[in-house]
Amino acid sequence: MKRLIQIIFLAALALPGGTAFAGPRDAYDSDGWVIGFKPSDIAAAASSIPIPKPEPVPEPVAEPPQAGAAVDGPQTPAEEADKDQLRSGDHAICGYSWEERPGTADYTIWDAYHRRALRGADRSAGDTLQGSRMVQAGNSTAVMCGNARKLKACFDKAGARAEKDPLASGFLTWAKAKGIDPTLFRMAIAMQETNLGGLKDSCSGGSCNGVGMNQIITIVTDSGAATNSSSRPEWTGITHNILTNMKYGIRVLALKVRETNPGNLRSLARYYNGSSTADHYAGAVERNYKDLSGKCGF
Repeated sequence: MKRLIQIIFLAALALPGGTAFAGPRDAYDSDGWVIGFKPSDIAAAASSIPIPKPEPVPEPVAEPPQAGAAVDGPQTPAEEADKDQLRSGDHAICGYSWEERPGTADYTIWDAYHRRALRGADRSAGDTLQGSRMVQAGNSTAVMCGNARKLKACFDKAGARAEKDPLASGFLTWAKAKGIDPTLFRMAIAMQETNLGGLKDSCSGGSCNGVGMNQIITIVTDSGAATNSSSRPEWTGITHNILTNMKYGIRVLALKVRETNPGNLRSLARYYNGSSTADHYAGAVERNYKDLSGKCGF
């Protein structure tokens, strides 16, 4: 140990500013110390050795994420579901059904049947699908393709929910058996009804053709009963909310499948319409379906 301390001491003396060594380097006393020096001298010399301070290491600075870049870290289910959500202003389109959040008026604030605006809506008229004018009116293929691209996720979302609805899933089963894309079929109907939401509800003399994007005139209630009663509470959601309107539209399609067992797409479209012009309507729906697949690229 003594020898180690001496080595340290001698090394210290060799440094710039160290104390000069006096006497031969191999002269030791009986205790093994260098002659002429005491342990206290070693401590004093060691304390005089300049110790360089370490250079400060700068903290790493995180680069801000580039636009469109993925953000690290887990996202909540709501954030994950909302990241690609169609929006109007600060509000999501097809974010929630009326059943989930009453007051979610993402389709329209205006009730054409009662000729009044919805009180207690979660957004202004300008933040609805109708008020924002993000979809267009017109019978052209270009209008249909543009509106369909914007609303495809809404139709997919409603279709996924219908799989768990026993009053709606029959339509999906029928479509699969016939080789029909249920989402494109429903978009083809909505195009014929309202140009995929581009046309507003219109009433003449208090009589309206139907309610919302799919112009619903029949409610299939949770009990499975079909009714046209104007006093049903479901009408508010069907009027103002897109997902709720789609929910009841799919239920009507499933009802027609059960009642008529249609052999093809055109037959179901004809039964869905049920009017004196049903043949013309069914032909238009069939054409819309083919164009959505062929010309719109779905």
